[in-house]
Amino acid sequence: MKKIPKILAAALALAIPLAALPAVTAETVTIAGGTGNVIFEDSNMRDFDFYTEFDQPMYILQNRLYAPLLTESKAIYKHGTYSDVDVSVDVAALVPGGNIDGGIYVQASGVNNAANGITAWNVNVEHDVNSSVFALKLHRFENNRWLGAKKEVYNIKYTSDTVHLRVVVKTGVLYAYLDGDAPVFTYNVGKSAGKVGLRSFYAPNYFENFSVTSPMITVEPELLQSKLAELDGFDYSPFTDESAQTLRAAVAEAKAALAAEESQADIDKAYADIVIAKSELTLKKTRADLDALTEKAQKMMSDANYTKSSVSSLRVVIEKCNAATEEKISYWYKILQHRMDSAVKYMDDVSQGDNNE
Repeated sequence: MKKIPKILAAALALAIPLAALPAVTAETVTIAGGTGNVIFEDSNMRDFDFYTEFDQPMYILQNRLYAPLLTESKAIYKHGTYSDVDVSVDVAALVPGGNIDGGIYVQASGVNNAANGITAWNVNVEHDVNSSVFALKLHRFENNRWLGAKKEVYNIKYTSDTVHLRVVVKTGVLYAYLDGDAPVFTYNVGKSAGKVGLRSFYAPNYFENFSVTSPMITVEPELLQSKLAELDGFDYSPFTDESAQTLRAAVAEAKAALAAEESQADIDKAYADIVIAKSELTLKKTRADLDALTEKAQKMMSDANYTKSSVSSLRVVIEKCNAATEEKISYWYKILQHRMDSAVKYMDDVSQGDNNE
């Protein structure tokens, strides 16, 4: 029987009963509000925060946003935090009939450079080289862990090397569209606010015509004050000087923004900077610590139960660890630990995700 990756963590519990979900129909779901359209050009680089594990971020060339091959890449749209939202983008293979593995994030937070370093829902288009079909999947990431594909629809006819992907979240229900006005699937993701963005996973994709439509949710000053209160008396000593200083600087800038009663955009940025800096804190580690973890990772690579992609990604990180300079030991220890935690095992049974529709 065909093997597929095993879910490494329990599924997210959803409070709304299945009966509350609408049926999939041909009617297009719409969102009222302002629209932001991005035609990628050099000036648009400032509209996104880029995250990647191996210093290979997405880049813009000739009005397209390109993703590198050998890494997971994230591009998070800076302008706003959204609950109800309509996001769309054209996703394309770099060569005719080529690999596609990319899509849209919604309700995103806690984004960082690590593999799976995000809490978000991800609607992803997937196409193997020269295959006659697409798959459309809904992945759940939470606190730097992949929690599995919650919806999977296979055998969508491959008609073009470029597809139009659209994701709508309205009153807690996600609608996923691929080249059409009828949703391919719906799923109850719950009512929550977060960033939106783009993801590419080890595939040479490019993106065009990114669009966001939504009433924007902003960070109230009281929320920023609450975040600062959480960090009163915070112990920075276990963490590397660089990562601790980044968080200290974010805290200082946030306090200054509140004291000066700065613009809403500055308050939003201050809050996001603290969340990101805290998520990227790196514990101090020694060469002996890194060598011991590398040895464990090498044993994982020899375990035939792990997927080929998991083994390949471990191999790349181990090479980086072996070449790490003294100042980068703690950083690569953290990256390797994340990669080991995110490694995926095979299972014998084919799963189509749970029946939340």
